[in-house]
Amino acid sequence: MRYQTNVVLLAVALLLTACRSLGPTPDLVIEEEIPSGEAVIGEDQLEAEFEESLAPVPTEEKQSLSLAEKIGNRPTIPVFYPWSSNCGQHLWFDCDLPETPYSLIWTSAGIVPDIASTHTEVSREQQELMRSDSDTLYLINEEWHYWNLAWRTLSPDSQFYLDEIFGFHTESEYGETRVLNFQHPDWPDLLAEKAGNFQQAGFDGMMLDWWHNEAGNGRSEEAVQAARLVIAKAIRERVGEEFILMGNANWSVDDPTAQHLSGVFLELWKSDPAAEYSLTYQHENSAAWNPSVERMEDLLLYWNANLGWPKIIAFEPWKITTVDYVADRTTPKNLQYARLFTAMAVVIPDHGYILYADNNDDWDGGDHQHAYYDFFRTDFGSPTSGRIEVAGGVSYKEFENGLIAYNRTDTIVEFALPDGELVSIGPLDGLFLGEGKGQ
Repeated sequence: MRYQTNVVLLAVALLLTACRSLGPTPDLVIEEEIPSGEAVIGEDQLEAEFEESLAPVPTEEKQSLSLAEKIGNRPTIPVFYPWSSNCGQHLWFDCDLPETPYSLIWTSAGIVPDIASTHTEVSREQQELMRSDSDTLYLINEEWHYWNLAWRTLSPDSQFYLDEIFGFHTESEYGETRVLNFQHPDWPDLLAEKAGNFQQAGFDGMMLDWWHNEAGNGRSEEAVQAARLVIAKAIRERVGEEFILMGNANWSVDDPTAQHLSGVFLELWKSDPAAEYSLTYQHENSAAWNPSVERMEDLLLYWNANLGWPKIIAFEPWKITTVDYVADRTTPKNLQYARLFTAMAVVIPDHGYILYADNNDDWDGGDHQHAYYDFFRTDFGSPTSGRIEVAGGVSYKEFENGLIAYNRTDTIVEFALPDGELVSIGPLDGLFLGEGKGQ
């Protein structure tokens, strides 16, 4: 099979298994289930379309929008989709559809099998869409500390090769992965060159998974932090400010690389899919890692204060799964949490994005499946204020045609707006009050 075909299949495989996601299946719903799979693109069609589209986009045809323009065009509730893939109706790496609009996605479409190569394979169609889409940020996901043997290659003679199994993935759904020599002095410059090439290809940024000090496979946290600092600094110096560098920090804070990052993915895993969230730090179960909503609020505040411009925060709490992981998405409890977290994602950060997702353990076929809730379509226009704190755990933000508020406490809270209007919001809930859809 020709090399171009291998690149396409690599990207599909990476999206399906190597990272943390599978694209929409019949499990993605818009309040109810959306049928999918009716237009799955086959290998032959992918090969033909890819071969026809490899030519670079002529300069005069490029329609590049700045990051500021794309962010300014985003909807009131910006929804994101990690490792977005085939939706059966649109370009095969992109799920940004009229029925399910997404304002931020990242993909593996564009990388090549050889992880030591700085080459990219981005189709003309993909380039054109990324450059012209007026309100969606497109990021590329590239490995920085491990690689998957099923989908990537690395010569044993490479200075970045280590014969070291990444222990976390042993007997997991992700298959066999090996640690990269991410402490090698040449590795930061290689990643920086990749980032620069991705930027030239039309991507708005690059996402680095496992971006925390637990990524070292037994190495000390100090050693991993030192390596991450050098990597982040090298990439930022290469791409400048007009390129998002995002790390998946999970629950981490106090990260010295924040000064070089301009985005963060808060994939807020929990050990028990059925567990609800504690209210405060005081009631957290650290042994079972049952985190609190108070901790989530502090995460959003920390990263919004410490990231570089444009401070993109992709906030992904995991839902409560007790019986049926699909039906559970729209239980009263999950609808309530979804409203709360959506409001927090919009009110606290300067540029927050939301996804209330399944637990990784809900389904062994992929991660980040979700419902597309109706209130995601709330249209109040652009924000006209920053976060306005009413009391501890209660805040709101004003928009052109309404306001969005959250209450993470366990009591009903009533507060007065500047014009004297009284607003009441229930415990552990979000409020969308205004003239647009979704109130």
